[in-house]
Formats: sequence, structure tokens, C-alpha cells
Amino acid sequence: MKSNVKDTGGVDVVVELPGQALEQLDPQAKQEITSIIARAKQDVRRAIARAEEPEGFERLEIVQGKGPTIEAWARLLCSDSFEIRGREPLRITLDLHQTRGGALIAVTTSTPTSGDGFEVVRATVVERQHDERAMRFAVMDAFDWHMRARSMVTKKLKWSLRLDVE
Repeated sequence: MKSNVKDTGGVDVVVELPGQALEQLDPQAKQEITSIIARAKQDVRRAIARAEEPEGFERLEIVQGKGPTIEAWARLLCSDSFEIRGREPLRITLDLHQTRGGALIAVTTSTPTSGDGFEVVRATVVERQHDERAMRFAVMDAFDWHMRARSMVTKKLKWSLRLDVE
């Protein structure tokens, strides 16, 4: 049996079921097949979105040790890198990306300067909202309000980090 399924996202999926028609299957098998088809359509949509390269954006994949892997089309707004000295010196990199949809992604990467050890990546997604100051402060929270982060966003992005309270 061939079944054409078209969704509103413009993705056509052709499903071939050998032998029995979908209507003749028991409810559990029918539900499982429907679920598999839905996941396949999601995978196709995701692959199409990955293939479309918007101008000025690049495909970003951030793999975290703790937390989800973040994938997005994004552009780098600003970046800073510095070393922290001490018993175990680290190279810290702060990156701020903006997605096609206007969300901000704050990424902190810590790498031992000696080359021994492992890289720690921490990323925070700040969803787009109307309150731009709230988004900026959420980014700064993700960077733990580090002085280098303050300097980076105020100098490179001309952000004001002032909060006037009456």
C-alpha cells in the first residue's frame, strides 16, 4: 500500500506498507506506525532547515557536558578570551551568538592551558522577548557578571548595564 501524507510544512512523505493496509492493522500497530511517520516527518523538516543557509548566519552546534546539545543558525555578536592563573590555569572564552529568530546564546568555554584535562562548555539560551534589558541581564547572569563579560558587551555591543530603581 502506498500512502501520500502532506503536512502544512510542505513536506511530502510517501509511506509504503507491504501486505496489509494501515486501516487493517490492530490499533497498537497503527499507533506505532503513525508515531514513526510523525518522527520521520520531523527529521525531514530538521534536515531541510539545516540545509538552508541564511545569509550572515552559520550553523552552530554546542555540545555541553551537562545539558542539551544546542543547534541553531546563528551569528557571532562578540567574543572574548582570557586566562585565569592559579593552581590550574584555564583559558576562558566567552561567546555571544544571536539566532535567526532573535534568541541570544551565551557560551562559556573553559580549557586547561596545560593541554591536560578536558574542556567544559556551558551554554544558555535566552529566548527572544520584548524586554531587551531583561534579555541582556539574562545573558550577563549566564556569564556570572564577569568583569570581562561586562567589558565585552559594553564596548563591543554598546550595551548599558545600568538599572535605575525608584
